[in-house]
Amino acid sequence: MKIVCPQCEAWYEVPDASSGRKVRCAACRTLWSASAADAAALEAAGRAATRRANEAAAAAAAAAAAAPAGAFATAQADDTSPDTGIGTDADGWPDDLSPPPRENAAVDLDEEAGDRGTVEDAPSVVPEHDPFAEPDAPPRDWDAEFEAAETRRLAREQAKPKPKRQWTLPRPSLITVVLSLMVVIGVVLAWRADVVRAMPQTASLFAKLGLPVNLRGLAIEGVKIEMDTADNVAVVVVEGVVVNVAKVRIEVPRLRFSTRDASGAEIYTWTALPQKAALAPGEAQPFRTRLASPPAESRDIQVRFFTRRDR
Repeated sequence: MKIVCPQCEAWYEVPDASSGRKVRCAACRTLWSASAADAAALEAAGRAATRRANEAAAAAAAAAAAAPAGAFATAQADDTSPDTGIGTDADGWPDDLSPPPRENAAVDLDEEAGDRGTVEDAPSVVPEHDPFAEPDAPPRDWDAEFEAAETRRLAREQAKPKPKRQWTLPRPSLITVVLSLMVVIGVVLAWRADVVRAMPQTASLFAKLGLPVNLRGLAIEGVKIEMDTADNVAVVVVEGVVVNVAKVRIEVPRLRFSTRDASGAEIYTWTALPQKAALAPGEAQPFRTRLASPPAESRDIQVRFFTRRDR
C-alpha cells in the first residue's frame, strides 16, 4: 500500500497491514500511524483530485480554443483594420509568423474591436500539490502525544494512595520445619546430660525413650539379691558391680540400700563404703553387703549412690 508523510508529503510503498503500523518518515523523521484504510482513502482522494484537474483542464482548453476564433471573426468583419500586405493562413495567423506561445498569460484583441477581456491559460494537468496530501488535517506530533500520555500515566500513579508497608515474617515450608525439628532433636539427644543437669525432671523422659542419662558417670550393674540364714537368722545378701562409664577418673561415693514394701515405701535403709575411693575410666569394682533379720513386709531392695539429700 502507498502511504504519504503528513509533514513533508513524501510517499512510500510498504506491505499491507490489516491492523495498521507505526512508521517514521525517512526524510523529516515524522512519526505517524498508517493503516490500509487510510491508504485506500488517500488513493481515492488522489484519483478524485486528478479527475477534477483533468476536467478543469479540458474545460479551460475548450474555452481557450473557442475564444480566439470568435475574436478573429470579428476582426475580419471589420474593414477598418489597415492592410499590412502580409498574407494569413486558414487559422488567421500570418504566413511567416507562428502562433503566440501558450505560456502567455493573456492574448490582446484588436484595438478597434475593443478590449473584450483576457483568457488565461488552462491550468496544468499535474496538480500543484500531491493528491494524497491532506492539507486540511494538520500533521500529528506522535512524539509529543506519547510524552503527554506518559506524563498523564505518571500523574495517575502518583495520585494513587500508596499502601502502608507491613512487615510480615516469611512462612517456612514443610521441609524447613521438618529439618529444624530434626536438628533440635539431635542437639537435645547429643547434649541430654546438660539438659538433665539443667532440668532434672527430664531424666525420666530420656529413660523411657531408652536413653538414660548418667550425670554421675558411675553405673551400678549386675545387682543380685539372695536370702540366706546364719544361726537360724534370716539374712539378705546384696551383690553387684560399680562401673565407671565416663571418660575421666571419678570418685566413688557410698552406696545406699533400702528395703521397700509392696507400695514402694521405704522401710529400712543402710549404707556401705566402696572398696576403692575412685575408679579410672572403664574400671569396675564389686560390692557385697548383708542385712540380718530384714523386715517381714519387705518386698524388694533398692540400690543407689548416697546423695546430699540423704543426710
